[in-house]
Order: sequence, then structure tokens, then C-alpha cells
Amino acid sequence: MKRREFLVAGAGAGLHSIGGPGKSSQPPGQVRQEQVGERVKIVAFQGKCSNDFDENLDRVLELIEKCGKEKVDFLCFPEGYLSNYSADLAVGLDDPRVKKLLRVSGQFDMVSIVGISEIERDAVLNTALALYRGEILGKYRKTMLTGSDKKEFSSEYSLPVFRAKGITFGIIICHDSSFVEPALTMRWKGARLLFSPHYNSIDSDRMDEHRKKVRSNHIGLATLLQMVVVRSNVVGSEEGKLSYGDSTIFSPLGEVVAAAPLFQETLISAEFERNVFEEEKWAARKEVPAEVIQQLCEVAQSKIPNSGANG
Repeated sequence: MKRREFLVAGAGAGLHSIGGPGKSSQPPGQVRQEQVGERVKIVAFQGKCSNDFDENLDRVLELIEKCGKEKVDFLCFPEGYLSNYSADLAVGLDDPRVKKLLRVSGQFDMVSIVGISEIERDAVLNTALALYRGEILGKYRKTMLTGSDKKEFSSEYSLPVFRAKGITFGIIICHDSSFVEPALTMRWKGARLLFSPHYNSIDSDRMDEHRKKVRSNHIGLATLLQMVVVRSNVVGSEEGKLSYGDSTIFSPLGEVVAAAPLFQETLISAEFERNVFEEEKWAARKEVPAEVIQQLCEVAQSKIPNSGANG
């Protein structure tokens, strides 16, 4: 495998988790026991994506090995990264290359969030896989599809949360971050860490406006929901469109803890004390009166027509 050099910048219902020590079914040579430390190290990759599934897989495997050896706890890749955000490169999860990904990721006590265009029966879904200890801990499918998404992908409305490394976390994908509801639902389910993989390819004349709005959306989610929010994006340019990056890790105060330079392939890294994912300060979700939640549900159901079948 060709080696690459990367800059490192910065410092319930629906719950999926791995069984306790000794209960894993991984083959020999893979991690069998979860390691939980007082500090949690999170890394996000920002980089170019190829229209070659195997090339993207090689880069993912390389970075999993690099970050796994550096005792990273969570590693996030951009939206649809293996498939270049394209239905043309969609595969089923029984594909031998996915099995290879599981074998390599299972060598390290690290959660990897990897985007893929997934074939399931007759549908293609924009999926983020949560991989841990050689298994698919769970998967999240993009909920809020853009107009162009709907031409290629089907949607699914499940909003799961996952648990590993002693932390409950959720995943949203790109356009999901323009709406509070997916992340808010995951927060109610107990998530305190939120991954937000993106594949932004934006017309050059509105790129900066898009960048500012998306960054503000993530600051809002982090602050209002008291979550660590991790955004991972692609970089590049093609036919007048720019993929600018701006990958960032935000604290529950909405502060930028680590940020990638625009248009540069890089890794960003941040460490947090474990209690950041356990304590609630100022406003706790449980403070919201049930009557307020009921009114919210009622008015939302009255304003939004039934979405009908997936897709």
C-alpha cells in the first residue's frame, strides 16, 4: 500500500453497543477488550476523494492503521467517502472489500466512522458505518436528502445512537445538520458526541456563504445540545464547484477546538476529559416540561404533511 503523509492539526431505544470483555466474536489478532481512559482522543480526516472505490479504501485503511497505532479513540471520515458520494460506486455490506475493512479496523481499539453508498435490496442508501473491534457496531442512513440526493439515494428515518469506549454517540450526515431535529432526537436518546460527515461540492460564487452557514449550524448544535460535534469534509475542485473542507471539532460550548485549513488534506485532532460526555451544565434536557414537548409534537404534526414512503 502506498504510504501518504498527513498534517495533524489541533490538539436506550435505538442504542447499539458491543458486548463486554470476553464476549467478542472477532478472529485471533483482533482487539478483544475495550480500553476506556480518562481522556478521549478524536480525529477527523479532511481530504480528497477519488472515483475509484479501491483507492479510497486504501486511504481509509492507511489512516485507520495510523490512528489506531496512535491510540485514537474515534476516527471520522467524510460523507460517502469509500464510494465518492456516488450511487455508481455503491456496494453491499457483504462485499469482500467491506470485510477487509472490518478485519483491519478490528486490529485497534478505535471506533471508525466510514461513509459508503450502500446497496440494500433494491435501494441505494447514503450510509455511515460505525466500525468497532472488527464489527459493524451500527449504521446511520442520511435522513434529510437534498434534491440531487433524491435522484440517487433512498432515505431512512431511523435515528439510532451507539455506545462504545464508554460514550454514547450519534451520526448525522451533511444536510442533516441544517435541521435540529435529527441531532436533537439523538441527544434525547443520550448521545453526547455527534459526528457530522460531509461531502460539500459547492458553486464557487456561493462557497463562502455556504461555509459560514454550515459552521454556524454546527456551533448551534454543539452549544444548544451540549455535545462535542465533529465535522469531516472533503477537499478539491471540479467543473466550477469547490470542496473547501473546513473540518472542525467543536466543544459543548461551541468553541473551535481543532480546525483544518481550507482546501488542505489533513487530519485534525482533539482530546477531551471523559466527564465532558457525562456532565450537563446550565440547561439539561430533562428540564424541558412535558407540556412543551407535547405542544412541539402537535404543532409539527399539524404543519408537516405525511412524508409517505422512503425515497
